[in-house]
Amino acid sequence: MKRKRVALFVMIDALGAEHLRTREFLPELPYRAALRTVLGFSCSCQPTLLSGKLPAQHGHGAMYMLRDGPSGLDAARPWAWLPSWVAQNHRVRRRIEASVARTVRGYFSLYEVPTRLLPRFDLVEHRSIFAPGGLRRARSIFDRLVELGLRWTCYDWRSPEEASLRAVEGDLISGQVDFVFLYLYALDGLLHAQGSLGDDVGRHLRWYEERLRRLFTVAHDSAEAVEAFIFSDHGMSDVHGAVDLKAEVERKLGENGRRYLAFYDSTMARFWAEDPAVLAAIGDVLARHGQGRIIPDDELEQLGGRFPDRSQGDLIYVLGEGLLILPSYMGSSRLAAMHGYHPDAKGADACLIGLRDPDETLRHIRDLYALMERSALRVHQELA
Repeated sequence: MKRKRVALFVMIDALGAEHLRTREFLPELPYRAALRTVLGFSCSCQPTLLSGKLPAQHGHGAMYMLRDGPSGLDAARPWAWLPSWVAQNHRVRRRIEASVARTVRGYFSLYEVPTRLLPRFDLVEHRSIFAPGGLRRARSIFDRLVELGLRWTCYDWRSPEEASLRAVEGDLISGQVDFVFLYLYALDGLLHAQGSLGDDVGRHLRWYEERLRRLFTVAHDSAEAVEAFIFSDHGMSDVHGAVDLKAEVERKLGENGRRYLAFYDSTMARFWAEDPAVLAAIGDVLARHGQGRIIPDDELEQLGGRFPDRSQGDLIYVLGEGLLILPSYMGSSRLAAMHGYHPDAKGADACLIGLRDPDETLRHIRDLYALMERSALRVHQELA
């Protein structure tokens, strides 16, 4: 006997609304919308859609934040004083990463952050954001599912996509689950490697179509009513240039970590300094650079990205769409596409695709929390 209702939410990392304007994807699904994203990367976007809160409210900005108390990155401290040719050795880095992983349960990578600077920072995700209690300052949809007493399951980046899809099918067939959250992550990496027109990007989207159609069929066979939505956390923009911002700043203000502290993400640079004159000097360098802009405090406030604890930076500089900071602490190789630009960028919008119209208009990724909660409440009411 079929159950009355099941809710199925599929997040496809980096499936942008702009990308879908030029590619056909599941055309039989009638509802489509572009959703404004937040300033930052997946580690700020995903907690936003999981909680319905903006980054300064849920506490998750960029992956690396200014430390304030104990940090899992203290594992790098014994190596931080050594010459860079030793401290940056791949064996040392693997050892540090393994040590960090013993205490940090969230997603992280050391990327190419200098070992000497690692102890100055902390990782934003201490716990998995895909589990109850995972967010720093907010409750997520997973906390709400527990509160409602629903049978739910979540498959995230820890499981290969095909394995996750098969597992969801099994969950639906068994009838032992009421709410499913499925995270499909591989498109993001393919877009970084090949750009929006990459052959493997197209092939993987077609594979998604095939597997999701099959998944929706299984869902309809298992329940009288299916609430199914596909969405993303942000879009992606093709890269057309790169700038060595780090070299420009260091020519004027010296080595990072002395008079100031900087973190060079792939599209953003964040700076901390106790001396206002040093911050002003950094601002002058960035203003002359001219290929991005400093986000003023009032705009950061509006975007939900102003952290009063300074954990995300005293000054935040964002490059223009399609440019990379190269080298950055996230890598020294040029990528074909990137995200993490200003939310106004043409390619920044996330998407929402559904089997039906939602109950109300959705315009921002934070609205996805309310969409998931309403579905969960309907399932709960029918189970009562």
